[in-house]
Amino acid sequence: MAERFNRTLKDKLWRYFTRTSSVRYVEVLAKLVRGYNHSYHRSIKKAPADVTIANQEEVWQRLYGGPTLSKPPKLNIGDRVRISKTRRVFKKGYMPSWTEELFTISQVKTTTPVTYVLKDDHGEELLGTFYEQELQKVGEKEIYRIEAVLEQRPGKGKQKEYLVKWLGYDPSFNSWIPQTALTPYTD
Repeated sequence: MAERFNRTLKDKLWRYFTRTSSVRYVEVLAKLVRGYNHSYHRSIKKAPADVTIANQEEVWQRLYGGPTLSKPPKLNIGDRVRISKTRRVFKKGYMPSWTEELFTISQVKTTTPVTYVLKDDHGEELLGTFYEQELQKVGEKEIYRIEAVLEQRPGKGKQKEYLVKWLGYDPSFNSWIPQTALTPYTD
């Protein structure tokens, strides 16, 4: 508050100096401060000179009162999301801007603004929190793309099983899946 007053007073002084082509301010300082105290202030919704013992509590509440409520969260615990990749200045626009790996919201923090704690499919929480604009909710029937088929083995009956490396996931997520779970990918 004091810094804002200093800046405003300095602005008024410099306008006075420019208008009068003088840097003497002692005789005009009281007039400038009086003008400041009698002008409307957005933060308190009145002029400081209009603050009285009767309304000081209302002004204090307006400035420092209860916590401001943040918007209700758009994402919920259990929602599946992708994380935004940081964009570099010369990054091509056609490159994906979201992670392939999916995460689950494990906690919603009612901070201002709302932030989210995520965990991966191993149940490990990610470090830090994420803002809503950094997350993209995905549908229930999300298709997981395969980067490579690493091995194959006989499965039940005539069906084969494949050890796959999932696109965008680290090797700890490699898993065996039945041949029937594979579907051709088309954009």
